[in-house]
Amino acid sequence: MEPIFLYSFLVVISSIIFSSMIYNGSKSILNLGIIFNVFIVIYGIVGINTYWFVFNSNLEILEEIIKVIFISSIAFNLFFRRTKSLDTLRKVIKTPNNFTINLLFTIITISYLGIMLGNGILFVDRTEAFSLLYQNKYIFLLSSFQIILYIIIAFNYYIKGKASFFYVATLYLFFMSILTISRHDLFAIFVINVFFLLKTNKLSSSKLMFYSILLLLFFLFFKQILYAQVLGIEYTTVGADYGEVINWVRNTVNALNANIEYEYNPYLVTLEGLFNPYVSSNKPLTNWYMENLFYQNYLDGNKYGFSFIGESYIAGSPYLLIIVFSFYGYLFKKVSFKNVTTVNSVIQIIIILMMYKLFRSESYNFFRSITWSYLIPLVVIQLFSIFNTHNYKIKS
Repeated sequence: MEPIFLYSFLVVISSIIFSSMIYNGSKSILNLGIIFNVFIVIYGIVGINTYWFVFNSNLEILEEIIKVIFISSIAFNLFFRRTKSLDTLRKVIKTPNNFTINLLFTIITISYLGIMLGNGILFVDRTEAFSLLYQNKYIFLLSSFQIILYIIIAFNYYIKGKASFFYVATLYLFFMSILTISRHDLFAIFVINVFFLLKTNKLSSSKLMFYSILLLLFFLFFKQILYAQVLGIEYTTVGADYGEVINWVRNTVNALNANIEYEYNPYLVTLEGLFNPYVSSNKPLTNWYMENLFYQNYLDGNKYGFSFIGESYIAGSPYLLIIVFSFYGYLFKKVSFKNVTTVNSVIQIIIILMMYKLFRSESYNFFRSITWSYLIPLVVIQLFSIFNTHNYKIKS
């Protein structure tokens, strides 16, 4: 058996075994460890093998990548298994009452819609939309604000039965995800509701797997369908859009073959991004890659992401991924809180929603997004809780 297929088989088998062990311990399929293993299979195995079958090139690089992914996935799972999760945050973080949360959501929604319309970001091609969005980055903050508030609204609905505004918020976010042709926003609605349905024992694991497969199949044709229906234009890709799972492979191969110099250590840039809101635009690997290999596309507003293992190559060795994945195993187990509170739920759901960035992009984008796009809104919401608070929780 060729090494690429042997290691692919080993990754799939080990991911299934470890995921089963994690499930037996947590009794929840929507566990950070299980989800990480699913992403390893989707991006790592499906991505590499799809790239090989489509392009039939760079076999030596692909074989090394899949070998490192196998070893790194074992490291992640061992650290995840050996780490003890927190019961909850040491300090109880309170959130405002239902009225205040609903009012905040309404204000943010009106502001978001007004700015999107005012800047001409609706009813345009995604590439053009991204170009406009990156010129007005505060719009991302408003979008993240909506997601956090929606998580709290969903918590109040599923735990307290406050139904009326939950339906309004859900319909609005669903409508906007279609209007903006955003798989991420649609995925967010799905994950948030599934999270609480599982926590309240209203959805079985088998049904979740079935719905997840349907959603994945829909996402393969998502842009093609909505470009035609919403924008009235034909999408560039005909048939299934597998670019999502192979782009990181292509980016890794391109960067290695091009042998372009990168002046920084990408992991140190990740640390800087946690504290510095004004990181130089040439430091993130995604920007560096686009500027050097796809400059015109970069100017046009395209964003290709980079690569989780490409980041390790650039840092000095692909085997650094073993250390990185070990850290993820430790971190994700720590925040797999046993108690379900409002803020615990926000943290876990945001990590789930951002986890794909660890594979199709790099660590900088994952930690930067969580710190500056989601932590800031959470702090603002915390300030409102000074005046009116509720602190409900349930046992998982």
